[in-house]
Amino acid sequence: MAGPIAGARIGTVIVGGALRGLTRARRISTQVVLTYFAVGIPLAVLGQPLYEPDPYSPFWLIATILMGPFLSAPPLFLMSLMANMFFARLFPKRTWRNERWRGWLAGSLGVLLTCGGMQLVPALSHGPPKMFQSVFGSASAGLYLGGWFVLLCNLGLLVAWLIPSQRS
Repeated sequence: MAGPIAGARIGTVIVGGALRGLTRARRISTQVVLTYFAVGIPLAVLGQPLYEPDPYSPFWLIATILMGPFLSAPPLFLMSLMANMFFARLFPKRTWRNERWRGWLAGSLGVLLTCGGMQLVPALSHGPPKMFQSVFGSASAGLYLGGWFVLLCNLGLLVAWLIPSQRS
């Protein structure tokens, strides 16, 4: 009996083909984003007084707690999905099944690296490169910071993928 055709569906899983690993990447990315919320919202509440002199100002409290994580969730999910597709092919033996701590680790490191790293970017960097500014104009600063956001979140994800499995 022959195996499944490349790219064929078996239930909800795509077997072979260009989208091999999509189901696993989507599951892991969802777990990372949910962890990002679970860790990020309490840290935003605790860290909010550092940025606003009046910690009970309702506007800043609502903006910090709700807007930050909700605005960062869609790009976080998309970049995590792409990175997980890449890492699923790079590390084919790691499935993250029965290893939910990996998602918690990736999401937690993503929050910590992003919060800490975004504070250090202005001090360590001189802004977008001149060529980047000439190509993208006034949007270059936002794209440059967005690139740092992607890099720092995916570093947490990479660390979670690099830790050897407890089963092997």
